[in-house]
Parts: sequence; C-alpha cells; structure tokens
Amino acid sequence: ESINFYVAVQAFLQGLFNLCSLAVFMYQKEQLKLEPSVIQMASGILAIPWSVKPVIGYFLDQFLQRFKSAKPVFIATSVCIMILYSLVGHFTIPTVPFYILYFLAVTCVVTQNIVAEYLLCLTTQQESRETGTVKNNFPIYFGFRATGGLIGTFFGGRIINSYSLGTAFYITSFVPALIIISAMVHQEPNLVEEKEHRSFKEEVKVIGKLIFQKELLMLIICVVLVNISPNYDSTTTFFLTDVLKFSKSTLADLSTISGIFYIIGMFIYYKFLVDVSPKRLFLMTNLLVWVGNVSFMALVLEWVQNIGISPKFFCMLNYGITSFISELNSMPVMAIWTAYVPKGLEATSITLFTGINNLSSNLSNYTGTFIVWFLGITSTDLRKFWIALTIQNAYLIVVVVLIFFVPIAEPKIAKKTPETEIKYEMMEKKTQNVD
Repeated sequence: ESINFYVAVQAFLQGLFNLCSLAVFMYQKEQLKLEPSVIQMASGILAIPWSVKPVIGYFLDQFLQRFKSAKPVFIATSVCIMILYSLVGHFTIPTVPFYILYFLAVTCVVTQNIVAEYLLCLTTQQESRETGTVKNNFPIYFGFRATGGLIGTFFGGRIINSYSLGTAFYITSFVPALIIISAMVHQEPNLVEEKEHRSFKEEVKVIGKLIFQKELLMLIICVVLVNISPNYDSTTTFFLTDVLKFSKSTLADLSTISGIFYIIGMFIYYKFLVDVSPKRLFLMTNLLVWVGNVSFMALVLEWVQNIGISPKFFCMLNYGITSFISELNSMPVMAIWTAYVPKGLEATSITLFTGINNLSSNLSNYTGTFIVWFLGITSTDLRKFWIALTIQNAYLIVVVVLIFFVPIAEPKIAKKTPETEIKYEMMEKKTQNVD
C-alpha cells in the first residue's frame, strides 16, 4: 500500500506536465508556422523515447537492482525537465533547438514512467502470489496521472488564453520541483529482492521465450495492428481551430472532458470488468472506437451540423466516449502481460510490451503523415480530410474482423488453491528457465 501511494503521488505530479501540452502544439503552429504534416512527423520523432522504453528499462533494471531505490532517478530526471522547460519558457527557441530540448524532456518523462511501472509490476506480482488471483495495480498509476493531466489541461488552455505560450512552459517548469520534494520526503519501501544473476545472453533468452509464447505473440500482433491505424491528431486540431473556429480554451475543455471519461473508464474497468474475457473486451472496444471514428467523419462532412447539432457539443461527447472506450481497451492487455513478467527483469519486460505498443502507435504518426501529404492536405486546404478518415476507418474495421479469429492469452487464477498455485508456478517457470 505504501509503494502504491508513493507511485500515485508521483503519477499525479507527472500528469501536471499537461499544463503545457496544448502550448507545445500551439508553439509549433503559431510560433514556428509549421504545416500539419510537419507537426505530425515531428510528433513521431518526439515519441521515439516512448518506443525505445525496453532499452531504457533494461538499464533501469540494472540500476534499481544495484541501488535498491528509485529516488535518484526521479530527482535527476526532474532537475533536467525543470531546466529544459525553463529555457523554452524564457527564450524564443528556433525549430531545431526546440525539438531537441523537448525530445530530451520527453526522454526524462519516459524514464519516470518506466520507474513507476517497475514499482507497480513488483506490487502486482507480490499481491498475485499472496491472493492467488491475477492482480492489476496499473490503474493506480494511470488513474492518478490522468487526474493530474486533467487538472493540467484544464488550466493550461486558460493560461495560454490569458497570458502566453511561454508562461505555460514557465509554470510547468515548477512541477518537477514537486516531484523532487515528494521523492525526498516519502519513505520508499524496498521491494527489490535479491535475484538470481543472469548474463546478458541468458536475459535475452528469457525475454525471447516470453515474447514467443503463442498467446502472447498473438496479443502483441493484435495490439500492433490496431495501433498502426493512421493517426491524424495534428490535422484534426487544425480542423477544429481553423474550420470549426474552436478557441484554445475550447481545445483545453476537450482534453479535460477526455480526461474525466478516461478516469471513469478506469474506475468502471477496475470495479466491474476485471473478470471479463480480455479478448471479448478488446474486440468490442475496438469496434466501438471504430464507431466513434466514423461519427467524427460525419462532423467533417458537415452532416452533424446539417441536423442541428452543435459541433462543440458533438466533439465533447465524441472525445469523452472515445477516451472512455480506449481506457477499457488498454487495461486488460496490461493485466495479461504483467502476469507473465519474469523476476529480475520487471522493468525490461513491462517496458518491452509498452515499448512495442508505443512504437506501433508512433508508426501511426508516419502513416498518417504520408496520407495527409499524399492527399495534399495543408493548413489552408482541409477539403480531403474526410478521405483520410475513410482510409483510417476502412483499415480499422478489417483489423477488428481479424481479431475475432485470433487466440489471445487469458491468464486467470480464480482462487488460491494447491492447483492454482502450481499453475502460477508453472507460468513463472515458462518465462524464467533459460535452459
């Protein structure tokens, strides 16, 4: 409970970085005068640290196993973030230096994210062994981070409207100081047990066996296929601001609504849907995401406006429901993967899956960028945006049909009995034996 509280506090503070999330986009759009396709491509580049989480996770595994504390990581990365955001807040930064500074900031945030996942993975496995059920403590991290993000996005848009983009970055630079104070004040429990020493070659073999278990491999393939669906986030924002004339505070309100529904989705899953078949939940939520995407295309084609529905109201509802469904989509997948994580490689293993997940999501930025470029969509010509959305929706429905026929792992340990204990031990041995 103590470590969960510690992670919850850190997650909430990390969520406050959303104070400048809108400022980052608007800086590229208004200060740097970049086109939608360029911003979308840059988003893919800035997401690289999220895609290489397994590499960062491996080195963090070695560090945490040696020093038995996550505090130095939280403190060092927070100091770096504080400096980087202060620079952007105080000076007018040209395009290339801006992306370099923000890339470094993202890398530090990713490192903090990995440490939090590492700690939660330890508590999840510990509670699973004690209770005989497959636990999932990740809603703790994502829930509190979403709450912090909710507050950050709500006030971030209003800071930009009332002051300036630089002010948003400057205020955000104080958030890492709170993370440092939290890390120094909190008495961090030592959950790191002494593990059997493995050579690098043996660790690679363990990870290889983990990935190529049939059910897990199918799970990874399904997640990748869903994630590489073309992403048009930057183009969508241009559509909202330049066509629908949404203000910056309205964009912040959309993010706020998304955050509220995200938290609700997490609560619903944690309380009522933990025991639902992961494959069934994964399939149904992806189908509902497709429905949400199709409905947004109706907005782009002005069908929504023609029947008298307010675009702002429609977007609030669409963003909220899509965020709610997306949360229900991701949680069971994390629960499955965590159940198979081998001892001593917690950070490496959990970030391997999230890294694959992020890498495939990152690829969606590039596929989206190519389609936007190929169709000739620019900041002043969004007439073919509906075609790009049609391509996205056609691809996603094909993937949903394929998922229906794919076997996906569904590890469950209903009660703590001798039989289930043996089952759990066998599951662990599957991923730990290197001979």
